[in-house]
Amino acid sequence: MENLDLVDGVTFRYAGFLDIPYMFSLMTDASLNDGAFTEYLLTAGRYASLFISLAASLHVFRLWQLRKDIREDLLIMEAADESIGFLHCIYSLTAERKPLTHIEKCAIAAKHRKKGYGKKMIQWVIARASAANESLITAYCNRHARAMQQIFKRSHFTRRSAGGGLEYYVLHAKPNEKTMLDNSTCSGNPLP
Repeated sequence: MENLDLVDGVTFRYAGFLDIPYMFSLMTDASLNDGAFTEYLLTAGRYASLFISLAASLHVFRLWQLRKDIREDLLIMEAADESIGFLHCIYSLTAERKPLTHIEKCAIAAKHRKKGYGKKMIQWVIARASAANESLITAYCNRHARAMQQIFKRSHFTRRSAGGGLEYYVLHAKPNEKTMLDNSTCSGNPLP
């Protein structure tokens, strides 16, 4: 599979069908043990819809996009050929027709937490958005996902309450964003 940008020994690659059980287990583990996805995964129907949404977000399905102004990336984060976590981003346009990167879902395996991988993941998103001149990065975060909230705060996201136990985080990325990684680590525009 194609490896994307390299960030301090960490690579991102497009997820494949065989990665779905891994991503699914990360989300269910985070839901059961940390409460990070509690509101999202309360029923068996939600588990099924999560599984289907992960499959539908695979890179291979880009051929059947319904809208050309919206694109998704479902990526696996790896270090030393070991899967560490996953990242699901949606690229679209705001009402003002400005580029938007939305972090839909992300998770780090329990044994790799508190090692800086979550921060590297978010910095990678910021760097790619900045390199592509995307002006806005957003993410929803469950009120129980304290570690993720800290990463967003340290990365200069602004927090807004979205109601229902969700926090909405916003960052206006700029080409010279101080949290951005060196542009040489970005292989290009995440948009087609």
